[in-house]
Amino acid sequence: MENQTFSIIVPVYNVEQYLENCINSVLNQSFRNFQLILVDDGSKDSSGEICDRFAQKDSRVKVIHKPNAGVSAARNTGIDIATGQFICFIDSDDWIESEYLQKIVDEIYDFDILFFGSVWHYEDGCSRSLSLQNSEYKKDIYTGIFHLLENDIDINYFGFTWNKVFRRDIIDQYRIRFIENLAISEDEVFTLNYCNHIKSMKIIDVPLYHYLWKSQGLTHKKRQNEEWILLAYHFRKLTKEIQNNELSLYYKNRVAGIFNNAAWSCTNPLGLMKGELRMTKYCIKNHVSLPVKSIGREILNKIITAVPFRNHRA
Repeated sequence: MENQTFSIIVPVYNVEQYLENCINSVLNQSFRNFQLILVDDGSKDSSGEICDRFAQKDSRVKVIHKPNAGVSAARNTGIDIATGQFICFIDSDDWIESEYLQKIVDEIYDFDILFFGSVWHYEDGCSRSLSLQNSEYKKDIYTGIFHLLENDIDINYFGFTWNKVFRRDIIDQYRIRFIENLAISEDEVFTLNYCNHIKSMKIIDVPLYHYLWKSQGLTHKKRQNEEWILLAYHFRKLTKEIQNNELSLYYKNRVAGIFNNAAWSCTNPLGLMKGELRMTKYCIKNHVSLPVKSIGREILNKIITAVPFRNHRA
């Protein structure tokens, strides 16, 4: 494992109050063989200057300044220049444990992806540790994926890229990148795309990452109809590549729910009805149930309850 190296990619945008803590948590790692790629995505505060200052002090730090294009474009820029065997993603307002890389080195050998636990920090000062039981999957990778999606700790492990480690050779071989015009669940789309090309995965129950939950973040803003439709398109595309009926059905139901969200995000009744029709057609074609909170299901229920049962005799 002497040649083991990491590329740690951090997209940066207007985070001057958090950035130094994030960078220091990386530079203070007990495992030293890594490169830190800071992608300044057109910050308007002093974030860019902070990045440059750290790069001047430590040769492992690489800084890219680019016009603002969003977090996905920033991560893709980092992937394009990464040289490490493994790629990690860290959000610029978060931080990692000092043994983060060493623990990964100890665990990821012979696996294509490693999932680990995290500690969530909330605005009211509370925090909680989230992790799953240690597990390894080398034969049926889709069983492992479904285990993560159906976990019982109320978070989507696929919904983030910062709680896992990827192999760069797989990312490069299949040209896996973040969808730059996708503003919803882009991490999950990236991870599912990656997992469609791997043969093994491992889960460890160690919380290595500290996630700062902010209610005003992009994750929690109201989404537009077009954003939901784009997400449904990418999930539909990836679902066709899944070689597991149970997991495929899971994502078909996700797509139905996304179409329903798209319909309800419309600001006019006509748009709502068109969206519901699109969703209903998809459900019928793919043999999935209508979402519980959908106009289609409500109409169907009213028809069933309104029509009296008649026992016709010959």
